[in-house]
Amino acid sequence: MYAQSLNFSESHQNNVLSRSTCIRIAKSGFQPICVLKRTFLYSWKKGINRDTVIWLQQPIDLSVENIRAWITRKEFNALRDTHRTQVSEINKLGPDLQAAHFVLKHKGSVKFHNLDRWFKADKDGKMDLPITFTKTYLKAIDASNTTMMYESFDNMENLPHLRYLNLSNCKYIDDWCLDRLVQFRETLFVLDLSGCVNVSERGLVTIIKLNCLKRLILKDMNHLQHAKLIALLLEEAMPNCYIDGIDYTNISKSEREDEPQSVSFMKSWEKRAMAEQMDVVAAVIRDYGVLENTNNNRAKNNKT
Repeated sequence: MYAQSLNFSESHQNNVLSRSTCIRIAKSGFQPICVLKRTFLYSWKKGINRDTVIWLQQPIDLSVENIRAWITRKEFNALRDTHRTQVSEINKLGPDLQAAHFVLKHKGSVKFHNLDRWFKADKDGKMDLPITFTKTYLKAIDASNTTMMYESFDNMENLPHLRYLNLSNCKYIDDWCLDRLVQFRETLFVLDLSGCVNVSERGLVTIIKLNCLKRLILKDMNHLQHAKLIALLLEEAMPNCYIDGIDYTNISKSEREDEPQSVSFMKSWEKRAMAEQMDVVAAVIRDYGVLENTNNNRAKNNKT
């Protein structure tokens, strides 16, 4: 701990000792306050709060497994911070070029419209990309075997010309990430999710939101218990999309009977969507019928 001169005011009266590693002590009254974290352990007026007492009573686990888990968690949080979007970069480069810089920074590759080559950073991290805004459109992203995660998609917004996205063998891609793909629902043609071990049947249900998808690659998805059934239902929900990597032509009777909850949800969603379409058709027919009768009555009146 070290002392730092701060202007002490009444607003700091309740500022107290923090769990943060940064503990700064105000010279005025020597009251401990932390300017980085407002998680207070002790207040001279209110004493120790209940949460602090509970926290102090927790057993300290210094086992190798717990320390290893703590280190892994700290490394993941540091990695996640590198995937957060930078507004200044977007304003400087534009959405397409900023997304390209982001993908290459994390060892991926990109392809632009009207340029028949893939751009990728070299072993020293140098990127052969413009550093200022240019009118270029991102066409394809190959982020296979990278650390792409949920926060990564904040750097891929406003890409109206993106046609190809490869997320194969990305260990941090999960069901929550697949829901972010809805931002490409009107543009994406090819999606590769091969080897994404954290993707389940429930997450694959959200793929039906991608209206323009032509090919879905699901290779090395052995962790899926109902891969064949979910692939069949996906192709039924998206007749213009080809499911590559899963052979669903020989589904056994037991697999059909033992369907997961996500498959049941997809079936109910299809029925509800069909019912809504029928309601729209009925409304159109009804309105058309009323309009047709009105026109006929007008024609009769004109004749008389």
